[in-house]
Amino acid sequence: MVLVSDYSKCNVSELMVDLSPESRDLYILWIKRFTAYVHHADILSIDIHVMDLNELALYLNYAKVVEWLGSVKTEMPSRGKSSFQSARNAVNWLARLLVSCNLLDPSLP
Repeated sequence: MVLVSDYSKCNVSELMVDLSPESRDLYILWIKRFTAYVHHADILSIDIHVMDLNELALYLNYAKVVEWLGSVKTEMPSRGKSSFQSARNAVNWLARLLVSCNLLDPSLP
C-alpha cells in the first residue's frame, strides 16, 4: 500500500522510487501528456509534483485510456512501438498506484 497523506496534492514523481531514472522520466512525461489530454490543457500547465489523484481516478477508465492511446499512436507514428508501449506502461503504473490508494477499482478492465 502506498502511503499518501493528501490525495489532492500528491507528488507523483516521489512515488516512483521503484523505477529506474529513465523509466521515471518517461512515465512523468506520459502521465503529464495523459493528464493534459483529459483536461484539454497545455502539457506545460501540468505539475507532476502537485497532482490530484482523486481527479485522475475519475479519468482513468478503459474508454478514456483507449481513446488517448489511439491519439498517441496517431500523433507519433514515426516514433514507433516503443513510444506507444512507454505510454501504455506509464498509464498502467498510474492505474496500479490508484488501486493501491483505493481510488480505483482493481476489477475494472
